Amino acid sequence: MSVDIINGRSPTANVITGGQPSEAQFSAFRATAQGPCRVINLRGGGEPGVMAQAALMAHLGIDYVHLPVSGPADVSFEAATALSSALEYDGPVLVHCASGNRVGALRALGAFQHEEGCDVAKALVIGRQWGLTRMEPMVAGILRTAEQARPS
Repeated sequence: MSVDIINGRSPTANVITGGQPSEAQFSAFRATAQGPCRVINLRGGGEPGVMAQAALMAHLGIDYVHLPVSGPADVSFEAATALSSALEYDGPVLVHCASGNRVGALRALGAFQHEEGCDVAKALVIGRQWGLTRMEPMVAGILRTAEQARPS
């Protein structure tokens, strides 16, 4: 499955990640899905176009989840767990922020937290596959701190 969006990636068979899609790209995702589909929006409430996105998803018949990650303080294990839960869906999922970077950041934290044997290096690889770029140093710091706190 693919839809041409900014920094678009397909880290798993049913998931597309990337930056903010246009209305036409959301429509293309809906048409490609051929059944129930979900959009997960990680953009903060104050970012351009975010408030109108829920209405557009309703109009297109797309299940919609908004998990606002407005800045670095919102990149947390709690937000990563919320994203992991939202990704549990029986159908195609498109998850986006403005560029895909926040998507990858949360996915790296989620992998570290929920996947057995996942260390910092593996979590960062997973994060990059999902869109992690310029937030990588910050995410690496969070992961190293968490790794030091893990029981041996």
